[in-house]
Order: sequence, then C-alpha cells, then structure tokens
Amino acid sequence: MESSTEISKIVIDSDGDVILVLAGTELQVSTKVLGVASPVFKAMFGPHFLEGTELNTTSLRHIALPEDNPEAMTTLCNILHHRSEDVSQEASYQALEDTAVLCDKYDCRKALMPWIKMWMSYHRNIRLKPLQLERLLYPFYVFNNEGLFKEVSKMIVYHTVGFIETPAFMGSLHFSIFERLQREKWTIEFGFCRDLEAIVSSTLTGNYETDSEGDLHTNWCFKIHDGIPLASRLQTLESFGLWPPAAAFGTESITTLCERISSRVEKATPFGVDYGCTTCKRHFDDGFKQTGLTASKSFSGLCLECIKLGATESGMDRKCPAHRGELVIEG
Repeated sequence: MESSTEISKIVIDSDGDVILVLAGTELQVSTKVLGVASPVFKAMFGPHFLEGTELNTTSLRHIALPEDNPEAMTTLCNILHHRSEDVSQEASYQALEDTAVLCDKYDCRKALMPWIKMWMSYHRNIRLKPLQLERLLYPFYVFNNEGLFKEVSKMIVYHTVGFIETPAFMGSLHFSIFERLQREKWTIEFGFCRDLEAIVSSTLTGNYETDSEGDLHTNWCFKIHDGIPLASRLQTLESFGLWPPAAAFGTESITTLCERISSRVEKATPFGVDYGCTTCKRHFDDGFKQTGLTASKSFSGLCLECIKLGATESGMDRKCPAHRGELVIEG
C-alpha cells in the first residue's frame, strides 16, 4: 500500500485567485498582490504566459513552482500580503539565503527591505563560522547591503583558517569574488610572515644606524646573544604559535594570530623570556605589535558597488563613483 504525501495547505489570502504548489506545500495567494511587488510575478500572471491564461475561470488556478523553497516562499507571500504576525523576526543564514534566491528570481527585494534590514541586524550580532560567512555574501549581495557585504567579506579573510571555500550555491554571485578574497588573504599572510621574520633577523644580527654626525652605530645587544641562544628564542616563539609564521597559518586564522601578539606584548615578558637590554626588548615588542596592527588593518572588505560594476580583480576595485578617482590597474 502506497503512503500518500501529506500536503500543507496554507490560506494566505482567502480571496486569493491562485494556488502556488510547492514541495509539500500549497499557498492560496492573490496574483494582484504578488504582481504589485514583483514585475516577474506580474508578467507571469499576465495574458502572455501560460500561468495567466486561465486566471479568470471559476476554479482556482494551480501553479507549480517545484524549484522554489516552500518555507522561503511562505515567508515571502506572508510579507507581501502584510501578514507580519506569521513572519519570524529572526532568520537563520539558511533562511536568509533561501529568501535571497526568491528575491533575486522574482525581483522583489524592495518590498522585503524592512524585514531584510531586521534580519541582517541579527546576523551582525552573532558569531558565525567561516563557511556560514561565505554563504551570507550572496544574500547581502542580492539585498544590496553595502555595509554588511563589506564587513562579511573582511571577516571571511580574517577568520578563515587555510583556504577560503567557495560555497556550493552562489546564485548570481560570481566565483571570482572568492578568488579575490583568497588573494587578499594570501597577501596579508605573506606580509605578516615577512615582517615577523625581519624583526627576528634584525634582533639577532643587529641593526646599523647613522647618527646626526654621520657616525655608524649598531644596536647589537651582547646581552641577548650571550644570554639566550638563538634556538631557545625560536623555541619560545614556537611555543606561542608564532614561529615559523608560515606554518601557523595552517592551523590559525589571521585574527587569532594578531590577537595572540596583542595579548603577549602587554605582559612584562611577552614571549616568556627576558631577552636583552631595554632597547632590544622595545624593538622586539614594538615590532611584533606593529606587525599585528598592520595585518589587522590591511584589508577593509570588498566594495559592493565596485563588484556590481564588474571590478573583481585585484587592483581594479576603484570603479564606483567614490573610488573612480583612485583607479589603479595592475599590469
């Protein structure tokens, strides 16, 4: 005996003239309401499409939308029919993505904008995993939220450990955006490694400077070389996950390493040893602190307007009106 699939029938508008048939759900809605909010729905229910040719009959017209998410479509129709009591004030990142797909497909983002802003404010205040952040880029792109698109793209670069994954679903979001984010991440990591290696090298070998009278002096510290072997110093840095810096990025995010440096330099012996004279200590501590600060401010996020104008390549994100005067094209 075959089991019948239970269909959830929801009357959103009791005077509605059409039933939207989705996977496991049927929604009775008004074509006029949908048509006002969406030019796509307006054309679909017009005389030139099959869906609109039988709307004037005495029976309700059933329109199959098998590709649309039932929960997201129910939310969309409730909002468009002003049934706010049936709409959640919070939306998971999955619900936000599913709603963005429908808004993109039916071109009705303006009608949902008050709700979208409320849902986005919720996501601004929660801590998401990197892959969740990557999936949020698409909704923020569709909803044209420049601030959150910029903020989330920055968070992806700074909070991702290892390679930035491209989401399985991107909608109208081009994959080159994620390639761009990966390049930005590599650039920051390379600069971080280069700067830390330079600090360690200069501390161990001595920096030579010329004073105002032209005499050559060195800040070579005999105390640091006589008292603390090189291997011991590097082992200390390694114990804090900061050496070698290139290996650290395999298990830590940029933000984690920057925060670790910031927390260590506030201590009396930041890296577990009293290394050298006051000058050497200040040089070492300030250098590490500056490396962390530089890395943490190297990337401010992607400009949504530039992205929508097609500037996704590195060095070509200066195309919106605010950036046009700073256009830089790398060869």
